Amino acid sequence: MVDSFFNAENFEEPIGTSITDSYYYKMLPGYTKSNEIYVMQNKLELMDSYFQYGNPDEHTFYSLSGGYKDTQVKLDNVYINTFFFIDSKVTTHKRTVFSLLDMLSQLGGLFQVVESFTFIILGYYAEKMMYY
Repeated sequence: MVDSFFNAENFEEPIGTSITDSYYYKMLPGYTKSNEIYVMQNKLELMDSYFQYGNPDEHTFYSLSGGYKDTQVKLDNVYINTFFFIDSKVTTHKRTVFSLLDMLSQLGGLFQVVESFTFIILGYYAEKMMYY
């Protein structure tokens, strides 16, 4: 089966696909396979621009999870039972890059420290000049 996943390192195509072999089973005589496959909805919010305005790119993809049982005795010539369920859990992935506004906020904090340090030095210098 083809499964989807979120690849945080890929900025070109963040939703990757892979072929999973977790639903490939050996058949045993006298047993039936029972699969419960859950289809989970995943939401993806990307803010990859350096100039962010609060509107993320939103994507939706689906991934598979589930399990199987092979301990049931064969009934009515049924060899494989596969049940698909929609998972009630929705996973949201978010990715935000370091934007221009983040850089300016970091610089604003640096400028405030430099400004405070400068006012202390200038205040000391102005007080000495007033006494002279």
